[in-house]
Amino acid sequence: MKLYEKYKEIVKELGTIKKAYFTTFNISPEFVERYILPPLVGENIPKNALGYESINQKLEKTKKPDIKFFHDANMTKFDEGKKTSVAFYPIVMTNGVFHPKVIYLEGDNAIYLIVGSGNLTLSGWGRNRESFRIIKIDKAPNLYNQAHNFFVDVFEKSGLKKERKNQL
Repeated sequence: MKLYEKYKEIVKELGTIKKAYFTTFNISPEFVERYILPPLVGENIPKNALGYESINQKLEKTKKPDIKFFHDANMTKFDEGKKTSVAFYPIVMTNGVFHPKVIYLEGDNAIYLIVGSGNLTLSGWGRNRESFRIIKIDKAPNLYNQAHNFFVDVFEKSGLKKERKNQL
């Protein structure tokens, strides 16, 4: 999982994580909670229920970082149980599907944007042939504005309009 190794490097480089927003078409709660979430809160891959409880304690105690996962409302893998309190926000589309795969990561030391074709699933990050572009956007103010506007729309579509002012 080359992308996963790069993702962990980026998370380390960021320092204290402030915001982590993820959009995807198909989402696997098991994959997200086992691989994506632990580096964001300074944990290792959980091996048992105690590992997930440790992640939950960090999420609930600090209320930081601001972590959100947005996905197409019709594509959650309901056969997988959630083990953490991290929120998943379904996006309902009246025409078409919610299909972007965008990751926004902001920390004390940098801001990254990861855009690609892989869903937040084990297949999307490890088994399939996917394409990703990783960009450090603190050196590209125009790109920061585009990412900001994109997530304003995502927050609105998910029903998080009230949090609009606090994003990006």
